[in-house]
Amino acid sequence: MATATLAAADNSPFDKRERDWRNGAIVYQVIVDRFVPSARLEAKRGLYPAPKVLRDWSEPAKAGVYLEDAKLNSAELDFWGGDLQSLTTRLDHIQHLGADVLYLNPIHLAYTNHKYDAFDFKAISPEYGTHQEFKQLAANVHQRGMK
Repeated sequence: MATATLAAADNSPFDKRERDWRNGAIVYQVIVDRFVPSARLEAKRGLYPAPKVLRDWSEPAKAGVYLEDAKLNSAELDFWGGDLQSLTTRLDHIQHLGADVLYLNPIHLAYTNHKYDAFDFKAISPEYGTHQEFKQLAANVHQRGMK
């Protein structure tokens, strides 16, 4: 009877929660566009047609103005060119900080820089890279024991 009670206790919601990998995990959140500059920035310029603007990496973000034609604030169309490949080069840094989980802000196909206006949740915005580059990033993250 005591063994059954201990087994039941091990399966209590509290014990399951204690064993959950999310409990106590350190999460590092990344806005891909702004995290690290792309090595292929010049080749990507064509991915930012007006009214989008590809800013210089050292240029600070500024308050935008409302663009009547786009029905958006111009700051939503300012990009800095970071991508999945460049993020991969900084995984050592993220791991050294003690992160267990890499959390990416949306990378879906969308018009704005924040990507919360996604119109295709299955596609990766070309400014950030390809499905293959995303798979490679995920594999590199998992090889480090991170999620």
